[in-house]
Amino acid sequence: MTTTRTGLPPDLIFAPDGHVTELCLGCVADGELALVPLAALDHLDGCARCGERLGQAALLSLDVGDALRAASRRAPVPVVEATPVPVSPRRAARARRPLPLAAIAVAVVIAVVTAGPALVDAVDGVPSLVVGVLSWLPTVARIGAAFLRGAPAAVGPWALGLEVASAAMFVVAGLSVARAMSRARSVEGGV
Repeated sequence: MTTTRTGLPPDLIFAPDGHVTELCLGCVADGELALVPLAALDHLDGCARCGERLGQAALLSLDVGDALRAASRRAPVPVVEATPVPVSPRRAARARRPLPLAAIAVAVVIAVVTAGPALVDAVDGVPSLVVGVLSWLPTVARIGAAFLRGAPAAVGPWALGLEVASAAMFVVAGLSVARAMSRARSVEGGV
């Protein structure tokens, strides 16, 4: 009685140190997931060292594939039909997963948790910001309305003071921009 083998022998899956063997990595890198048991695939998902080794094996597999394609352009190679190996639905679904969803979910949770204090501080500052804007709004509206009517006299004796204050504000803003630009140029190595 003969039996057909559908996977790697158990002694060729895991090395004595507990990591997957090079043969097992080669099967996964070549896309032959039906030969690799689910325990080895689970180990590859969770082990950083084996994941790095799998990446190196996948790059090697791509290089070998490129070399074989280049060689086949020079000399035709007979094509041998492979017998499909039955794959369980769980293993097939696992092979199609393009992203490490668990790692992404953990990263999002960590980002939300670490951003929490900053978000709370930002939310705490919103009421004072709104109060500050609302307290200046009537004054700014009156000044704007007076200038839009074209009657500086409506502002009364404050008109000259407002003009001087706005001119002084523009001078200070210009000086601060000039100072910042000179600092930026000196940092960059300019004059």
